[in-house]
Amino acid sequence: MAKEQTSKRPSGRSNQPEKVGILQRAKNYLRGVRSELRKVTWPTRKELINYTLIVIVLTVALAMIIGLFDLFWNQLFYYWL
Repeated sequence: MAKEQTSKRPSGRSNQPEKVGILQRAKNYLRGVRSELRKVTWPTRKELINYTLIVIVLTVALAMIIGLFDLFWNQLFYYWL
């Protein structure tokens, strides 16, 4: 059987972690953000332009579809009522 590891704590200490100051917490947070941003795969310029054009085209197309539906229902209710 594996031996269980037990750590001996000095008496008088509670099980609560040590308090860290606000500047140290901010520093740790920024280090974490920087570390995560290094893992990001950034798009190339060409990919970014393509994605932007796709978003613009789809936005215009959806706006036109919604506008046509609005025009249709507006005309329908205008003549019906």
